[in-house]
Amino acid sequence: MKRFAVIVALVFGLTGCAAGRSKNEPGIIALRNSTGATLTGVRISEDRDSKSGGGRLGEVSPVLPDVTYTFVRPTDAPPLPRRVRVRWRDTSNLDRSGAASTEDPLRQATGAENEALLFEILPGGMVQARLDRASGPR
Repeated sequence: MKRFAVIVALVFGLTGCAAGRSKNEPGIIALRNSTGATLTGVRISEDRDSKSGGGRLGEVSPVLPDVTYTFVRPTDAPPLPRRVRVRWRDTSNLDRSGAASTEDPLRQATGAENEALLFEILPGGMVQARLDRASGPR
């Protein structure tokens, strides 16, 4: 198997919220590529169509199919946005994006230690946000 570099840049605190994340919000963000193909890069950010801005939540490169990447959020991270935009570049070098609402998953969140907010890129370019269980950061 070819060796590859995973570049992870998690950026929190761009929205200027001093209070930090809610105790019920998941402490882990997860990303899963279910497209069946390797993506050369994925960026998760607040949807710019939302009223509170467009802060970046994370970025990973490359993103292998059927692999879940997990990232632990700092305890002082700002609250998660209600809409998230996921942007990716496929192997044909085409830029794609999809938006997902986090409202329902965040409403159901308990803040359990292994609870993760999962963003899944589905075949056809759809993006889904849901709660999942994670084993920890990778």
